[in-house]
Amino acid sequence: MRLVVLAGLGTALAVTAVAAQSDQNNTSIDPMHVFVPAPVPDPITTVTERIPGSDLSAEIMFVESRDGVYSPIAMMKPQGRGPFPLIVLAHMNGGQGTRWLREWLRYGN
Repeated sequence: MRLVVLAGLGTALAVTAVAAQSDQNNTSIDPMHVFVPAPVPDPITTVTERIPGSDLSAEIMFVESRDGVYSPIAMMKPQGRGPFPLIVLAHMNGGQGTRWLREWLRYGN
């Protein structure tokens, strides 16, 4: 990696790291600043919880939205191959979304 510093009148105006690699493909979403030889997998965070008083389980996942915020969603489905309905609960309004989902899964109708 090569560091390029632009300065004028004794004051640094910008610092830019250039990560150019001519012999390999760069898979970075920020190719001007970091060299990534292979795509970085997105983390898939999933928690499965039993619903008290039911034979159902809920799968809680954290889905990355376009702005990079992870929003919790919960999916419930009966055991087996189906066809059957899929119930999805989502909370996309900031903090304590996971708690909101758990309360609805346990006490909601």
